[in-house]
Amino acid sequence: MILHLPDLAIVMLIVTMGTTLGAGFLDPLAQPFVIDGLPQCTSWSGPPRLVTSPTFSQDNTLFAWAGIPAGYDFTHPYFKSTDGGLSWAETLEGPFTRLQDLVLSSNYFNDQTLYLAPGDTLVRSTDGGQTWTSVSLPPSEGTASLALADSNALFLALGGGPPYWYSQQGLFYSGSGGGSWQRIYVGGVRDVALSPNYSQDHTVLIGIAGYHWNGGILKSTDSGHTWQPSREGLEWGSDGVTRDITFSSGYAEDHTVFCLSWEALYKSTDAGAHWVRLAKELVDYPDPLPFGSIWQFVVSPRYATDQTLWLWGDHEGRLISTDGGANWRWMPYPVKPIAAGEYCVAGGSCGVELFGYYWDGSNNYVYKSFDGGMTWHCLEADVTPAPAEIPEPTTLLLTASGLAGLAGYVWQRLHGGRGERLHR
Repeated sequence: MILHLPDLAIVMLIVTMGTTLGAGFLDPLAQPFVIDGLPQCTSWSGPPRLVTSPTFSQDNTLFAWAGIPAGYDFTHPYFKSTDGGLSWAETLEGPFTRLQDLVLSSNYFNDQTLYLAPGDTLVRSTDGGQTWTSVSLPPSEGTASLALADSNALFLALGGGPPYWYSQQGLFYSGSGGGSWQRIYVGGVRDVALSPNYSQDHTVLIGIAGYHWNGGILKSTDSGHTWQPSREGLEWGSDGVTRDITFSSGYAEDHTVFCLSWEALYKSTDAGAHWVRLAKELVDYPDPLPFGSIWQFVVSPRYATDQTLWLWGDHEGRLISTDGGANWRWMPYPVKPIAAGEYCVAGGSCGVELFGYYWDGSNNYVYKSFDGGMTWHCLEADVTPAPAEIPEPTTLLLTASGLAGLAGYVWQRLHGGRGERLHR
């Protein structure tokens, strides 16, 4: 069998990555992804923020903001796609300059409800973004974070600085879609997240905002009426800011939660009672790092079964773990993971669609991957391959007879094994 040079290069790259890299053994100067073999895609104005529908496998719906696809009007700050990013439609027009958050109802497929927090306003749509109504805000100040239990039960977290500057910070709750508000926590709140089983366990986690030097997380199991500390194992200092709280999709069974602080990624497997720092010694840099190192992480929507995480940071690079964060390995391309959604194909097989972006020094490009980031396609490319397992390092040890098989796998991933995506 004759391998073309691009395919052979990828084969050799994958072989190079055939060793699991445990904490403490990563050399930032020897990262095995110095490669520029990505497809040329439509440029975006900047790194986008992407939100997938809770039922992405059914509706293929994405929302995007911050970065804008080339050719679209900048007066429309939020964009919606119902075909997985192949095309986009503007959803809201207005002179918004401080776009902060977007949240979809957990029952979005049926109720089509979402809320946007563009600056000092709040708007609501009950038809998937076709029309919008303004929502009254409580007297408040600070940067907004939203969490939505259902179409009317809305949590609004606000945190902007010290109490003597921002006296109206806190966590607010509305059970009437913004018709009336109650402040259920006083003080700065950087992030709010709800259990995926909220209707049964009523669990809310909030990250305490800056200038609270004890920092960490507070937990409520009665919808915010009472709070308990959830910070054992979280390192203090660096303002104690904790953000990007994310529950495992299987939280009801595995009790797993993740969060990001200024300095590290943390994991709890006992519903927030104790936290363990992940990726603690990925690189040998001064501790603590001045303004954080890990910028973003993504939890697989199928985490309960695949135990997969992705992260990217200034010093760590782009990493993947398929064992819940115990071990990490570098991803083969310099694409930064930013979001993920579950997809299904005809026949009932399902997998994870990972989204990421890459800046080549001049332009930003948005990509999608169906194999955990081992290969990438342009977001706008009409490619829907059959689900593929994310290759484990131990499966990449090759014999002479196995090389041809791996080359075939690479060819299929690079050229797209097409399959019809299922719309239920």
